[in-house]
Amino acid sequence: MKIDVPAEFEDEPVQVSPKVGIVYPYPPREVDDFAQLHGVSSQAAESLNRLGFCRYRQIACLSDVELDQLSAQEPNLKAVDWKAWRECFQTHGVAIEIPDALQGEPVGLSPQFGFLYHETPENADDFCRLKGVDAASAEAMNTMGLYRYEQLAQLSDAQIEAWRKANPGFDKVDWEYWRTYFRSGQALATPEAFVGESIQHCPHLGVVYGQAPDKVDQLTLLKGVGEKEADLLHDLGVYRVKQIAHWDQATIATLVSRCPELANIRWAEWCRRFADDGLELSVPQAFASDVVQLSPRFGVVYPEAPKEPDRLSLMDGVTAQTEKQLHELGFYRFKQIANLTDSQIDALRAESPEFKSVGWNLWRALLHIHGEPMATALARLRQGVPLEFADEAQVYQDTELGTLYRYKPDQVDSLSKIDGIDEEMERLLNGYGIWTFRQLAFLRAPQFVALRARNERLDGLRDTLHHWRSGSRGSVGSHWRWRSWELNEGDCPATDLEVDEAAPARLHQGDRLSLLPGVSGVGAVLLKDMGICQFEQIVQLTDEQIASFGMKYPCFKRLDPTKLRFAASRYLGQLVPRNGMPSDV
Repeated sequence: MKIDVPAEFEDEPVQVSPKVGIVYPYPPREVDDFAQLHGVSSQAAESLNRLGFCRYRQIACLSDVELDQLSAQEPNLKAVDWKAWRECFQTHGVAIEIPDALQGEPVGLSPQFGFLYHETPENADDFCRLKGVDAASAEAMNTMGLYRYEQLAQLSDAQIEAWRKANPGFDKVDWEYWRTYFRSGQALATPEAFVGESIQHCPHLGVVYGQAPDKVDQLTLLKGVGEKEADLLHDLGVYRVKQIAHWDQATIATLVSRCPELANIRWAEWCRRFADDGLELSVPQAFASDVVQLSPRFGVVYPEAPKEPDRLSLMDGVTAQTEKQLHELGFYRFKQIANLTDSQIDALRAESPEFKSVGWNLWRALLHIHGEPMATALARLRQGVPLEFADEAQVYQDTELGTLYRYKPDQVDSLSKIDGIDEEMERLLNGYGIWTFRQLAFLRAPQFVALRARNERLDGLRDTLHHWRSGSRGSVGSHWRWRSWELNEGDCPATDLEVDEAAPARLHQGDRLSLLPGVSGVGAVLLKDMGICQFEQIVQLTDEQIASFGMKYPCFKRLDPTKLRFAASRYLGQLVPRNGMPSDV
């Protein structure tokens, strides 16, 4: 009877055993080291050699029955999964080459999990540095014999799948990425900014945190990042802006593809901004009480329109359309203009052709020198707002209806107190932005025509106000033109000013305070707002009181108390000595 010998054993000095198949009666010139197989001890390897097993390919040719007979030959052979090894040799071949990085190490090859250590090596890698590997998963990997990154580099697809199934925690690891990464010879390098911190390396985002660090940046300050987006970034391990500073275009593209919710954020611009201006992420003190965000190009912006935005159309070159574009970018306040840098102004000019004609530098300088009230008051005067309204931020000059309020002011008059104006007419006027007697006093013929054209109920308004101006205004109050000069706490420290019974009758008109040295037209309006309307009041002011005006409004900082009182006394016919009370001339 002829016994067939497998082709791979032709010309080999082999025999056929009825129990365990092909065996060598004596060792051949080339002998495989069975001790390299994970799970095969040195004693088991010696037992195999005694039984005539000297090459791995002998295992690949065994049937299930022969494998069972082999396991029964020696007690130390029973613990080996010979069927797994047979499948491994049949699939991947019988050549086992230990990588150079693992040469001399106590490692063996597992048919399921690749190269594994029999004992803990001296230089074990920290698997907790890999994104998705927590302390428990790293410990489980070590227990199974995985200690070095080089072991990951040698895994096959089937072995990676076996690792994923071995432990639920292993499924969070991107095995394929790290295999490619370590095969290319790359090493995990920690950027200098993160030295000493507990970080991980993510295949897609670079440096990430496994858990929140002690210091966490307020990512919601980044324009486009709300609470939802911040939580998503935290889930990805992103807590600090210095992480974003290390991103490149490939990282950003991967982030956006994996998390479409983050696609509207200008990550590339933030990377450039952090590279050019540093990693500081803070809001100026002027915005401490506001809900604002930071744009990488334009600085402080509002994610939503504030309740009463400033009228940016007061700025030179800002039309209604330009103001709308500024709102879309998140600009609503003059203090945003005051905080612009040169690079941010250049970015605004490049953003839209309409922005090129805006006087950015002029307005930034005006706001820094004079403050917002003074700068905006001057702008309103240039745009035709009467002097009496120049200091009120809500007031604007309408081409048809004259001086109007954008919103309901804090102090309003009851217009229905005027004979001829009922409550319905008052509601109509309020709807158009007319809330005070002062506005009614400034209405002219074209504005009456425009009001009548908008609603016929206002047809007789001109005659009504003509009668009121002719002598009936006393029935609606003596302060129809100017605000009352009663002092509010903090407006002026002059608490000893005496107001006689005839003062209210005189105050509705007031003296021309702009004639005084150092007092401009807007300054006169500000003084009247503080209740100072007469030269007689100016004469009685002390040096400390005049100095307090400069602390409240920048335009009063250069007032000379002596010259101011002396000039006021000249108009009153009184002479004020340098030290003393005024005396009649």
